[in-house]
Amino acid sequence: MLEQKDLLAGLNAPQQKAVTTTQGPVLILAGPGSGKTRVITHRIAYLVQHEQISPWRILAVTFTNKAAKEMRERLEKLVGINASKEMTIGTFHAICARVLRYEADYLAPVGLNKSFVIFDTEDQMTLIKQAIRELNLDDKQYRSTRNAGTIFMSTSFRTATCRSTSWCACWAMAPTRSTKAWGTSAWWEMTTR
Repeated sequence: MLEQKDLLAGLNAPQQKAVTTTQGPVLILAGPGSGKTRVITHRIAYLVQHEQISPWRILAVTFTNKAAKEMRERLEKLVGINASKEMTIGTFHAICARVLRYEADYLAPVGLNKSFVIFDTEDQMTLIKQAIRELNLDDKQYRSTRNAGTIFMSTSFRTATCRSTSWCACWAMAPTRSTKAWGTSAWWEMTTR
C-alpha cells in the first residue's frame, strides 16, 4: 500500500484536493494533457487504500478503450493487480453491454438474451437493405446514406416492417433522430426477435 504522501506526490494542490475529498461528488474540469486520468486513478487508489472502499465497489467509466486500458494499467501499479481486477473499468458501451448481458434473464420478456449483438453503422445499413429486400419493398423508394440514422423511412415502410416479427423495431428509426444517440436499442430489438 502506498503511503498517502507517496500517493499525492507529483500532484498540485487542486489535484491533491480532488484525490482526497471523499465526501460528496467531485467535478474535475480540465483540458487535454492536464492530468485528469492521473487524478482519477489516484483518487480511486486513495479510496481503496485510505478510505477502505472495497475494490469491487469501484466503477470507472471512460469514453475510449485506450483510456480504459490506460486507467487499468495505472491502477494495477497503484493498488496491485488483484485489487484492480475486482474493479469495473471500461467504456460506457462496454459496461452497459456487460450490464445488459448480466441482467438478460430479467429482460427476457422484452426479447433480450445474453447473445445479443450491437451493430456498427455498416451492419445497420446491411440490415436495412436486407429488411427492404425481404419485405419486397422498392429499394429506390427509400433514400439511404452511409449513416443508418439518416435513413428516411416512410409510414408504409414502418408499417410493413412492424408486421414482420424479425423487423418490428424498424419504426424506431425516425428521420430526424441520430443512430448514435439512441439507435442501438432499436437495432438490438431488431436482432433479438
